[in-house]
Order: sequence, then structure tokens, then C-alpha cells
Amino acid sequence: MTTLTTIKSHIQNDLQEVDKIINDTFNTTKNQTLTDIYTHLLNVKGKQIRASIIILISKMTTPDNNKSYLKLAAGIELIHLASLIHDDIIDNATIRRNQPTVHTKFNTNNGIISGVHCYALALKLISSIGDPHTISIISLAVIDLCEGESEQVNNRHNFNLTIENYWDIIQKKTSALFKAACESAAHLSKLTPSDAHHLATYGQILGSIFQLSDDYLDIFDTTNNLSKKIMQDLATGDISLPILLASKQSQSSDTSSIKDTLKSNGKTISTAIKNELNKEKELAFKELDQVSSELSTEHLKSILTIISDRVDH
Repeated sequence: MTTLTTIKSHIQNDLQEVDKIINDTFNTTKNQTLTDIYTHLLNVKGKQIRASIIILISKMTTPDNNKSYLKLAAGIELIHLASLIHDDIIDNATIRRNQPTVHTKFNTNNGIISGVHCYALALKLISSIGDPHTISIISLAVIDLCEGESEQVNNRHNFNLTIENYWDIIQKKTSALFKAACESAAHLSKLTPSDAHHLATYGQILGSIFQLSDDYLDIFDTTNNLSKKIMQDLATGDISLPILLASKQSQSSDTSSIKDTLKSNGKTISTAIKNELNKEKELAFKELDQVSSELSTEHLKSILTIISDRVDH
């Protein structure tokens, strides 16, 4: 069985270089509070999924000598990290990756400042690649990310939200950065417009799968794979697809009624989410199948399966 660890073992040297770039970037600040925050964040390493995808796409052809794809991978990871800092403030979350969130440990003001600072470090790093189109791709993704987060926050407890509204929000708040990672990596690797398009669409769908599986695990996971409180979305009022389906079935916007429906009719709702995940997975595979045959997409397909299978089938 292929695991994320197995895939990463093939690109371990590149991932180590990405880690070094991130460390070096954080070390450019002389502010002690920010230094302490970044040290805290680096205590626990994330999955590096976006960085891995960028490296794998870059290795479809001969990677450039100046290794700009590594700067891109590090920059995307920094943007993701910045978004997590701000997400935790918005959600008033106390735990991330089994340790206190930044705003819990260092206070909210420092959390806000460090998030913005981290975004700025990321964009400075990516701009050093010297490719305006790459900056444009990433900047548009950050715009989408912020707009998606705004739409989610301003639709909390809005149980009249449609399923189409839900997909629009996650396309922006989660899928946009996955898509940008794939699109910018394909661009820097000078892949054909057709291949770049299919890889970007794959990234977009992968982001949707990632978010939908997160939404599923928030409700139905009993092993705490997300390393955060179970049913956090219901507590904050964020309208995930399982919650939306439960609200429509119970014909209620009352949290207690929705929770009861999730328990009493959980199997039906769980099956509906799994079916949706399978449909998205098939679409992503179709995109990869349309990439030029001389380019290996084996590892990208494995990542797709690994993320989809976080939800027990």
C-alpha cells in the first residue's frame, strides 16, 4: 500500500531543502516574538502535501538549475501556514497539530501580526523567483482564499445556504491554493498549456476532496485524525456539507436538532458524502489521464487516493 511517507521518500532531499528555505526565511526576522512564534510552529511539521505536489510536477521534466520550484514549494507552504494561523483565530480554535494554536499561546494580536508577516515572507520569497506570471497565479489564489474565508464566516449559522454555495466557498478557501500550486509548478516547468490546464484542474478537485474529507472527519471521525475538537464546525456555525444535509433533513436550524440528525441518520449522510468524494475522485483521475503520456502522474494519482481514503470506505 502506497502511503504519503512512501511518496515523500522519493523526494526527501527536495523536501529537506524546502524545510531549509522555510527556516532561513523565518530567520530573516529579528523580532523576538515572531521568532518565538515561528519556532513554535516548526515544532510540529505538517504533511507538506502542496510542496510535494509542486516537486513531483517539477520533476516531470528536468528541474531548473536554480531550483526555483523549491522556492515556490516553500512559499506555498508559508501561505498555507499563514492561513492556518488566521483560521484558528477566526474559529477560536485552541489546538492545532496537537499543540496550542498561535493566538492561544502568544495572544490574538500577535497571531494576526504573525499571519500577515508570514504571508509577506511567502510573497517576497516567491517574487525572488523572478517570474511575474507565477506571482500573479499565487496572488489570485490568496485573494480567493481570503474571499472564501469571508464568505464562510459571513454565512455562519445560515442553514439556507445551498449546496452550490458550499462548493463555491471551498473552491475559494481550500481548492484555490492547491490549484495554484499545480498551475504555477507546471508553468515554471514549461509544460504545455494543455498539460498545465489538466494539472491545475486536478489540483482544484484535489483541494475540494481534501476539504470535503475534512468536513466529514469533523463530524464522523472518532480517532481525531484532524488533531482538533470533533464537531468544531457545528460549534462555530460553519456550514459544512454534512451539517447542511443534516439541517435539510431535520428541517431545522437548531444545533441540537442537527446534532441529533447527524447521530440518528448519520449512516445516510455519511454515505452521501462518500459518494460525493468518489465522484470527485473519478473526475480528478480523468484530468490526470489527459496529461501527456510521457509525463508520469503515478505519484499524483497516489496522493489523490491517499487523501480520498482518509474517509474510510
